[in-house]
Parts: sequence; structure tokens; C-alpha cells
Amino acid sequence: MHTLRTLDDLAALRESLRAGGTVSVIGSGPLGMEVASSLAQGNSHEVTVITDEPVPMERVFGGEIGAMLARVHRSRGVALRTGQSVTGLVGDRGKVTGVRLATGVTVQADTVVVAIGSTPNTEWLAGSGLTIDRGIRCDAYSAAAPSVYAAGDVAHWHHSVLGGQVRTEHRVNATEQGAVAAHNLLYELRGAAEQRSEYAPVPYFWSDQYALKLQAYGTVHGADRVELRYAEFDDPARPRAVAFYIRQGLVKGVLGTGIPPRVLRDVRGLVALPQPWEDVRGRADDVLAALG
Repeated sequence: MHTLRTLDDLAALRESLRAGGTVSVIGSGPLGMEVASSLAQGNSHEVTVITDEPVPMERVFGGEIGAMLARVHRSRGVALRTGQSVTGLVGDRGKVTGVRLATGVTVQADTVVVAIGSTPNTEWLAGSGLTIDRGIRCDAYSAAAPSVYAAGDVAHWHHSVLGGQVRTEHRVNATEQGAVAAHNLLYELRGAAEQRSEYAPVPYFWSDQYALKLQAYGTVHGADRVELRYAEFDDPARPRAVAFYIRQGLVKGVLGTGIPPRVLRDVRGLVALPQPWEDVRGRADDVLAALG
């Protein structure tokens, strides 16, 4: 049984996979589906994804995009066991042999990869005086306290444009926020705190699955409404889609896949500031008209 967080984890997983056989991936978020796609392309493993979601990545991208991803993965031979809860692993002489589901069914597995999310590592800060709230709570400058700054997955900072606290588990954010936090700390130490910069980017992440590059701008998680404004799903190997993610009437994010870079740049500009969907819809359709 493997998790995948460090280079050592990767080396251990690779060694476990040398013999081929069956692989079960528990979890259908970005990491789980990327692992499944990588293994399915190798043609030497039977891959099953087990998830409590009705379709892959439904919590992140919504039902329609999730259903599209399900078709893509099934077309590559990945078995999907959706809406299933895992109650434990089955083993023999110290080696995993299967995954037990709440239904009583056991899915055979020579290797199991668990990709069910992460928890910010903040226990070591107990008693530090810092505010721990889904990570280290920071202000708009990434400051958690005087001369204390946080960046990356562990930072839960105030995003002045989005109007609330944000925590992002993606590499681009860790890189960019680290640079801003260092800049702000240096200015504070020099007694020039007024020269600090707020950290208020348009959040961005991507997921590569087979030939698909799913690119998301803004905040797509937690939307109460998804507007799929462009979709071509006829070719399961290369679907194309643009979906807007709306919360409390405001457009907070957009997802594009199979879309030319020029169009994607224009779409990104539509979510730089949260705006009512009624104000964005016409401009979105004008931009997407270039796709034919």
C-alpha cells in the first residue's frame, strides 16, 4: 500500500509496480486520476479507481466534466468503481491482496495507491501563539504574526480580491507565494512594512491525464452552479470543454481543456475579478465563438 507525497514514495511505488499485476487507486481527485492515467498508458497493469464520488473529480469540477473524465478513463481500460466506500485492505503474509468495500465486495489488488487528500502539518505549532485554522491563518501579505510568514499548502491567507480566506494545494501557488512572503518579510525586517505587497493572484492549477491538460483558473471548488458553455465530447481521447464556476451568483473560476492558448488566455481574463454571471455570459460566448 502506497501514498505518493515524496520522491522516496515514488521510488517505492515504482519498485512495487515492476511485477505488473492489478492496481487499485483509492480516490478520484487530481492525484488519483493522474496515477491511474499514467499506469493505464503503460499497458502492463489492470487499473481500478475506487471512489465515493459519483464520477471522477466531481467535487472539483462538477458532474458534467466528471462524467467526461469517466468516459476518457474507461476508453483507456480503467475500471471505475464509483459511489463506493472503502472499509479496509485485505492481505496475506504482510502483502496486500485486495481492497474491501462497504458492500462486502473485495477488489483484487497487487498494489494499492491511496490518494484521498492531505491535512496541513500544523501540529508542531501548538502553543506557538499562531492562529491555526485549516492551516496557518495569514493576512493579505501572507503574515501569520509579526516577522512570521507562511507560504504554500500550509498557508490559509486572506485573498483581498476573492474576499475571503484561501488555501491552495498546488505547486504554482507554493512557488509564487513563497517569493511574495520572502519579499514582505525582508521589507518588514528593514522597517519598511508599507512597501509590502498583497498576495492576490488568480489561482491556477492543471492536471495532465493522457493527452488532456485540464487547466483551471480562479476558484472552481465549492461552486453552487456550473455553466458548461462549450463542449465537444465526441472523441473520448480528445474532448474539449470550457466550464464556468459560480458561487452565490458570482463567477469565481473557469476550466478549459483542449482549448487553444489564445482563447484560454481570454477566458482567464473573465475570472480575474468575481463578477455576476449575467455580466460575464455574453463576453464568454463572444470569446468562445472563435472555437467554431
